[in-house]
Amino acid sequence: LEELCTGAVAAAPAAATPMEAAVAALDAAAGVFEERGDLVRLRQSVIDANAELRERELIKLASLSGALADALRDRGVP
Repeated sequence: LEELCTGAVAAAPAAATPMEAAVAALDAAAGVFEERGDLVRLRQSVIDANAELRERELIKLASLSGALADALRDRGVP
């Protein structure tokens, strides 16, 4: 997911605003979630029921956030 999202930011048109590049990443992620709707819901219910998995998910989301910030900086966003 991280690679997909950062790739979408990198592939956004040069004239795209930072927000448009970020939206491209979210659109790419949404496509994955839409394709696997039932699995995504099941996965989330398992995570919600387990404190250790919730903590791990937060770490993964923080990593994704950092990777997206790096991808935007690579595009010249301060």
